[in-house]
Amino acid sequence: MSELKNILCTEIKFMNLDSYVDEEKIEKLLSLTELLMRWNKVYNLTSIRNSTDAIYKHIIDSISVAPYITGTNYADVGSGPGFPGIPLAILFPQKKFFLIESLGKKVNFQREAKRQLGLDNIFPEKTRCELYIPSSIIDGVISRAFASIPDMLKLCKNITGPNGEFLALKGDIPHEELKELSSEYQVSDIIHIQVNKKLGQRHLIKLIKRK
Repeated sequence: MSELKNILCTEIKFMNLDSYVDEEKIEKLLSLTELLMRWNKVYNLTSIRNSTDAIYKHIIDSISVAPYITGTNYADVGSGPGFPGIPLAILFPQKKFFLIESLGKKVNFQREAKRQLGLDNIFPEKTRCELYIPSSIIDGVISRAFASIPDMLKLCKNITGPNGEFLALKGDIPHEELKELSSEYQVSDIIHIQVNKKLGQRHLIKLIKRK
């Protein structure tokens, strides 16, 4: 087993995500990492420069939220080169992930990943999230290192359906950001996610519109 595969499999077991992966999905996650590193040498898609860090900080960090992806259609806002949307799409081939990103070179990478990995369930969208008009009812908006929670809600308020939720992947619990929430939204859950110490603290903040 390669070193990268060993790291990935070890962390999947540590996070109790064994039921979400099989050999084919693991190979696709590794191929995604390889493709990202190859493109990064030319297009500077991420500040991460080696495959080991990419496994931890892009792949493992992205799939850590897998147990909380319970809807069918998701918008990954500020997706960058496709994280967490592409790894989650690999884990959930029956779900759709709309990758919202305004920078062309990163959208081009998303499209190449879609082609090379055969991911018919990702939909790269070159636009700003506040301008995005979804073609399907979106069950959830997910973000990772995108914006403060109040800004995320403001910019993405028209994306979700009436019962949609917002999922913000954060490090420490952002208490100051949560104090600034408008009365239109409420926190439905704050989940501490068990991840490798290399990633520090990770929390998933779940929010919904008030009825």
